[in-house]
Amino acid sequence: MMAMAWLQPVIERYEQEGLKTEAEKLQLMSAEKGKNIGTDLKEVSVQVEVTQEEQEAIAKLVEKLIGTDDLNAALGRIATYFVPKANDARKLLERIRVDAPLMSIIPISIIAGDGHTTARVGSLDEDPDGRLHKQLAETVGFYQPFLARTLARLKEKYAPTTENVLDFLCQSPLFEQTRNGLLRDGLLAYEREDFVKAIYVLVPQVEDILRNFLGHLGRPTLKTVKGHPGVMDARSMNEVLRDEQMRSVLTENLWRYLEVVYVDKRGLNLRNNLAHGLLSPDAFSRYVADRVFHTLLALSLMRVMEPNRGD
Repeated sequence: MMAMAWLQPVIERYEQEGLKTEAEKLQLMSAEKGKNIGTDLKEVSVQVEVTQEEQEAIAKLVEKLIGTDDLNAALGRIATYFVPKANDARKLLERIRVDAPLMSIIPISIIAGDGHTTARVGSLDEDPDGRLHKQLAETVGFYQPFLARTLARLKEKYAPTTENVLDFLCQSPLFEQTRNGLLRDGLLAYEREDFVKAIYVLVPQVEDILRNFLGHLGRPTLKTVKGHPGVMDARSMNEVLRDEQMRSVLTENLWRYLEVVYVDKRGLNLRNNLAHGLLSPDAFSRYVADRVFHTLLALSLMRVMEPNRGD
C-alpha cells in the first residue's frame, strides 16, 4: 500500500513531463503491488445489537409503509422514505465534527479491490460536497437491508406484477414514452429475480429517462465531440445530473441521491462501473437490483403540476 502511495505522484509527474513510457512502466509496477493489497488492509468491525423493542419498531415502520389495501400509495411511500435526506446528512457531519473532530479532518481514500485509489475525499472544511456524498452513500448502505425487507413485504402483501409497477411509474410524464420498451423487459427480469439482466437493462433506462427529461426542460441532450467537427454525442448521466436546470427542477435530495447511486466515485458509481465492466459478479445481487428499482420509484414522484384554479 505504501509503495502504491509513493508511486502515484511519480506517475503523475512523468505524465506531466511527457514521459509516457516511464509512466506506463510505473503503472505496471503499481498494478503488480496492488495484487497483494488485501494483506495490508485490516478489517475493523463494530457489532451493533438490535433490541426486541427496536425490531418491533422496524416491523411497525415497514407495515406503515406498506399500508393495507393500496399498492400505488405503498409504492409512493416507499419511494419517498428511502431517498436519503441531504440536510440530515449535513447535521450528522456537524455532529461528527464536534464529537470526533479528527474524523472530520483526516482525508479519506477509497480503494478498489486491486489496490488503486478510485476517489479521495478531503476534510469537511475543504471538501464539504465530497463529505456529504460519502455520508449519503453510507446512509444508502445502512438502509439497504430495510429497503430489501420492505420490498419483500410489499411483494408478500400485494404480489405486484410488472404491469402494476408500470401503471404506477407512468403516472409520471418521465415514463410516458418508455412503457413498452426495455423498461418493461428490465422490470420483468426484476420480477423474475433475474438480477443480472434487470441491472444491465434498467440502469441505461434510468440514464435515457433523465436525458429525455432534460430535453423536455428545453436543454440540449447532445454535445459536440472534441476533435471531431460536425459530430454530436449524447450527454452522459454525469452531465445530465450536473445541469443546473435539471438540479433546479429535481429536489436536492433526489439529484444528490441519483448522483451517489449512479455517477459518483465516492458512492456506488453504479452507472459508470457497469458501463466500463468494473462491477464484480457479487454486485449483481438483490440488494443492488432493489436499489435500482427504488430509484425508478423515486423518479416517478415527478408529476405534472396542476394549474391553480383559485376559488
